[in-house]
Amino acid sequence: MIHRETLDSKTVPKNLHDAMAVVINIVNYVKGSALNTRLFREPCRDMDANHTDLLFHTQVRWLSKGNMREEIKLVLSYSNKVDLLSAFNREVFVAQMAYLADIFETLNELNKKLQGQRSNVIVHTDSINAFMAKLQLWGKQMKKGNTAFFQRLSDILVEKDIKDPLKEEIFTHLDHLGTSSSDISLVSTLKTT
Repeated sequence: MIHRETLDSKTVPKNLHDAMAVVINIVNYVKGSALNTRLFREPCRDMDANHTDLLFHTQVRWLSKGNMREEIKLVLSYSNKVDLLSAFNREVFVAQMAYLADIFETLNELNKKLQGQRSNVIVHTDSINAFMAKLQLWGKQMKKGNTAFFQRLSDILVEKDIKDPLKEEIFTHLDHLGTSSSDISLVSTLKTT
C-alpha cells in the first residue's frame, strides 16, 4: 500500500534530496568494489563496531551513527574521494543525514503497520491518521526549533539550535509528507469501499 522511499522521494526538498544523493553515492562507492568493502570492514573490526558491512542506499540510518561516520571517513580519505569526504565534514550535511535516517525509520515503522495478516482497512486508516497527526505535531514543534521527536537529529545537535534553513527544509518535508499521506489515506479508503 505504501512504499516509503517513493513517498519520501516525492516530498523531499532539494537540499535534503541532495544530501540523500550523497549518502547513496557513498554507500554505492563502498559497496561498488571488493577492495572498498574490505577497506571499510577493517576499521569497523578494529573499532569493535556492531556491524562491519553496509547495505545499499536504503540503510541511511547506519551512516548517521557516530562511529560509522568515522569509518566511512577513513575509507573515503584512503580512496581520495575528496568530494564525498567533504560532505561528512559539513555540520549541515550530518544534520540532514540524521533527519533523513529518523524519518526513514518512522516511515519504515508505518510501512510495517500496513502489512501482515491482521492488517485491515480499519488498522490502515488508524495508522495513517495517527501518522498524519504526528506529522502535524512534529511540524509545529520544528517551527519552534524543537527536534526532540527526531532522536538522531537531536543527538547531532546536542545543545545547539537547529539552523533556520534546515528547520525550514524539514518543516516543508513534513508538510509535504502530511499531504501525501492524506492522499494515500483517501485512495486506500476509496479502494476498500
